[in-house]
Amino acid sequence: MRVFNKLPIWQSVWQGIRFKDLPPSRSTSEFYRNFYNRFFEIYDSFEEIDIHWRKEKNMIAEELSSIIEKNANCLSIGSGIGFIEKKLASERRDLTIYLSDEDAEFSKWVSVENVKFITEEKKTTIQKIYMVQILYLLSDVEIKNLIASLKREYPRFDEIIFVDRFLDNQSVNSSILLWEFIRHIFFESIKKILGERVIFWGVIRSLSFFRSMIERNKKCDLTELYLVGDEYLIRYKVRC
Repeated sequence: MRVFNKLPIWQSVWQGIRFKDLPPSRSTSEFYRNFYNRFFEIYDSFEEIDIHWRKEKNMIAEELSSIIEKNANCLSIGSGIGFIEKKLASERRDLTIYLSDEDAEFSKWVSVENVKFITEEKKTTIQKIYMVQILYLLSDVEIKNLIASLKREYPRFDEIIFVDRFLDNQSVNSSILLWEFIRHIFFESIKKILGERVIFWGVIRSLSFFRSMIERNKKCDLTELYLVGDEYLIRYKVRC
């Protein structure tokens, strides 16, 4: 029986914002700018965001806080509005957490002294990199080359931590994936008929498929893998 490793996903609403209410976008970056412009028109603080979303992010921040070594310089890739970063930096004043330039305009609520934006001269100080719920945006090629490309830019980093959703810990049986795919297409088609704007959001991969892509790079070793709520936390030690 054929085995699948990825489930495509579509979205029509995020954080209570319907995509059909946003201006047309010609690129992914323009879509996110339009989305966050609308987001900051609606919300004035973290406390106004969905409580279940905040609980999930708090749980992840607390777990990261418990495992990152003291006095580490960390880089968060894809921090979005910076909820996890603010929580983590507030609990761990010994850490310095850097955000990528792409997140600068979205992180206006993060006002903690030890959260900064990365600069060229600070790239060589990064020791730990973490990515939370960002893998669905990356292509297979980007994931396969991820460790090598990060190592070129941040030569001293020695650990990467992923926190993300996966289909399960094995490749997904084709009948299960086919049913999920049909169900998703059905509901998103209904939304389109009702006038919603539905966009391709990315893919969720099986854990085994993701690991095979990352571990093809012989310079990283799996050190921990466990569930944090509904998310897998995966730690890799990266060798020079």
